[in-house]
Amino acid sequence: MTIIQVMHSHSLGGVERHVVLLSRELSKRGHKVIVACPSRSWIWDALEGSTVTTWHIAMDGLGDSTSVGRLSKLVHNGKADLLHAHLPRGTFYAAKVGNRSGVPVIATAHSGDSIKHYEAADRIICVAEAVSRCLSRNDIPQEKLRVIYNGIVPPSPPPSPAVRAAVRYSWGMGDDNKVVGMLARLIPEKGADLLVTLAERWANLHPEVRFVIAGPGAASDEALIRSGIRERGLGGIVQVVGRVANPFEALASFDVLTVPSRRESFPAVIPEAFALGVPVVATQVGGIPEIVEDGSTGFLFAVDDVDGFSTALERALYGPGTTEIALRASALVRERFSVERMTNEIEQQYIEVLAARQSREV
Repeated sequence: MTIIQVMHSHSLGGVERHVVLLSRELSKRGHKVIVACPSRSWIWDALEGSTVTTWHIAMDGLGDSTSVGRLSKLVHNGKADLLHAHLPRGTFYAAKVGNRSGVPVIATAHSGDSIKHYEAADRIICVAEAVSRCLSRNDIPQEKLRVIYNGIVPPSPPPSPAVRAAVRYSWGMGDDNKVVGMLARLIPEKGADLLVTLAERWANLHPEVRFVIAGPGAASDEALIRSGIRERGLGGIVQVVGRVANPFEALASFDVLTVPSRRESFPAVIPEAFALGVPVVATQVGGIPEIVEDGSTGFLFAVDDVDGFSTALERALYGPGTTEIALRASALVRERFSVERMTNEIEQQYIEVLAARQSREV
């Protein structure tokens, strides 16, 4: 099968990592996979030298006729069987070309924040039940929707104790510290400011605890976070380390991962932490409760609730039963969040959509 993945992005985030992971896995299974995306992007660089082909499409806004032409040429010359688009802009271009060329279009809705253009797809993969409900409430036909959770590939072997110690040392932290971290894009929705507020509260209560904020972000967003840390006098307690070269090594160096997001669909960092045995404290928003069951596989609190955040973190760091919780969470990854399961289910959607299109043409 020849599959064209269509994605507009220049940055690095969970969606971009998913597209690269899925494309590589489909290629391993013998499919011809082409990723149509801007050339100056993290996805382009990540796929360089792999068995997945990349094709430059700028997708500047929604009126980029050059991108429509380039994607049409790719579909025709590459004899594409199917277009798989990601996010609204990718779906807009894929649907425009697919509807003209007769090539079926599958779209993945990675968020319920915007529903534009999804209705033009033959089928829509939602990364969480929460996303599916959102699209359904906005008059997207239920029969088009399928929920498929994103999969992950845990490192094998996992980061060693020596690596963990080295990473913590690079942050100015040792074995005598408890390290509470977050690993996310540094945008306001991810709630780094809430972690800073919590750190201020915990500074005297738990002097052994240190906080790490890791992940890529715009200079302005990072500067705002650093300013909040300085104003509270937390320079020795909270470290902003920016983008990390190896996310799994950073996760393995945390004693607890926090996900204090204000909006979220399916944060892959949660099952990634589960796979490494790292406890998770997260907000009860979007698709997170579909991954984390409070008190069973992790700890939840309400959005922007600093008191609830503090209580949940106390339970994760000092409460009983954390070993059992980590074991249940690790088992959940194998059962529900493997890349094999994800790819099997996505392949099945490809087969069904192609069969439906062919039956209509007979």
